[in-house]
Order: sequence, then structure tokens, then C-alpha cells
Amino acid sequence: MAAPERAFLHALAKKYLIGAAGARGCNELGPTGGLSKRDTIKQTSLDLLEHVVLQDAGVEHAGAEGAILAAAPRIEELDLTGNPLGGWEVVLAIASELRSLRFLSLVRVVLPRDVPSAAAIGSSFGALRTLVLNETGLTFASACAMCVHLPQLEELQLGDHDIELRHAVDEGGWIFARSLASTFPALRALLLENARVSRWSDAWALRLLPCLETLSLNKNPIDTVEYPRSADGAGGEGGVGGEGGEGGEGGEGAQDVPFAKLQHLFMLESHLADWRHVDQFDRFPALREVRSVHATPPYATPRPPAVSYTHLRAHETDSYP
Repeated sequence: MAAPERAFLHALAKKYLIGAAGARGCNELGPTGGLSKRDTIKQTSLDLLEHVVLQDAGVEHAGAEGAILAAAPRIEELDLTGNPLGGWEVVLAIASELRSLRFLSLVRVVLPRDVPSAAAIGSSFGALRTLVLNETGLTFASACAMCVHLPQLEELQLGDHDIELRHAVDEGGWIFARSLASTFPALRALLLENARVSRWSDAWALRLLPCLETLSLNKNPIDTVEYPRSADGAGGEGGVGGEGGEGGEGGEGAQDVPFAKLQHLFMLESHLADWRHVDQFDRFPALREVRSVHATPPYATPRPPAVSYTHLRAHETDSYP
């Protein structure tokens, strides 16, 4: 039998309910993890909660069915970082009772790579807009398999472990890039920080995301950036960065402008090798901001004097000579 003190509502009450003496404390809970009858008056404070942070709170299960919905139906943002939830079943059980849930953080929650069914995802995350999956062990392919059932998702964070993006790109080629456009039709921000992304050609696979405005590749050892001069980014250039990209496959049309809406690109602690790659930033059609502070001196040779510094000021790029 699941321990009642490990239920979601127990952790919620312990942190957010205020006792008669005015001190935060754990109110008595029923045997299944729901609030007991003596707490019905105090339940009003939970009913008003919209933003909840329960990091490392020891939550292991959802408790009695319907208890969360009855006690705290207004929660919109939920941080469950570091809780031993044990898998998707508990996550879905909690989320399914939070009908207004727009933000969910599962940082350091170990999750299986086999994702739940489409019906389970849709019924539990119908209002979700932001999903944080750092340090969960999920690969990029697993995240895609899940997010394809969340067309409304606007922000995804996946990093601090190897997300195996290289494997997904090598397996799918330009078709993979095309499929991402339908997997993430509304995604505006994608944060793949410290995700073991080592090739620009892997990041290039993200170029057709139709609404992408912010891309963070911080703490990834990328040493090149290439943006083909051709309008569609496919064919005629023999690939991206000489790494076996999509050139010549004819899979994309002239209407497919790479990174068409990207405005903010973060590459802190990247390993850009020379000025030629820095200058590629000028080719992105909508780019307004670049952040790229390097952990080590990035350039073996000084910048050629004939090359303009205009793009450094325009893109607010840091730490260049």
C-alpha cells in the first residue's frame, strides 16, 4: 500500500497550508493521501494555489483519485524537481487532475524512454504549454514521440544529459527535419543545454520548426556554424559544414527558409573555431540576439581587419576580440 505521507497532497499541505497558530505545518491527511474531513475549512488555501514548487519533496504517488482536483484545482504551474515519482504513470495521474496545468517541471525525475499512449498524454496535458525534462534521461526521439501529441506546446527544455540528437539526425536525415515541423507546430522556445550536441549539422535539423524564436545550445561543444547562402538551405552546397548534411537530396522547397523566425540564439561555452563561423550569424533572416561566451579562447588566428564588426553590436554577441 502506498504510504500516505508520500502522496502529492501531503507534500502540498505540508508546504502551503497554515495551521491555527500561523505556522506552516502538515495537516492530518486521510489514509489514501487525500485531505481529511477536519481540513475542509483549511482546504480553501490550497484551492487558491496557482504556482506550486515541490522540489525534492519525496512525492511518490498521486493519492486517492479525485483528491487533487477537489483540493487544488487551480494549479497552473507545477515544479516537481527531484521527486521519486517512479515513471509516467504517477506523473499522468497527478497532471490529469490539474485541468489548468500550463507549466510542468520534471527535472531530475527519472523517466522511462517508452512514452505513454496518445490518449493518456492528451487527457493529462491538454493545457500544457511548457515542459521541462532536464536530467530525466529522455532522448530527443523519446521527447518527440511524446510531444507529437502536444501540438499546443510552446516551450521544451531537454538537457543536462545526452539526448542523443546525433543518433536521431543520422537515422532520419532531412526527413527528420521535416517531421519536426509537424511534431512541434507551435514551439517557440527550445532549450537543449548541456545536451551533448557536438555538431552544428545536428542543430541544423531544427531549422524547419515553424514558430521557433529562441534556441539555446548553451554548454554544447559545437565548433562550427554554417548557414547556406541558398534561400532554402538544401541542395547545391553539399551539406552543412561538410558533415554529411542534406545537400543535394532535394527534400526541401524554396519556401522552407531555415530558422525563418529565430530571433534569439544562445551558445554559451561553445567551441567556435574561427571568425568564418561567427560571421554565419549575419545570414539568419530574423536573428536579433546572439549570446556566445566561450569557456576557452575561441580563435587561433586574429580577425581579418577587412571584416566588419557590425554584426557583433547588432546581435549583442559577447567576448569576441
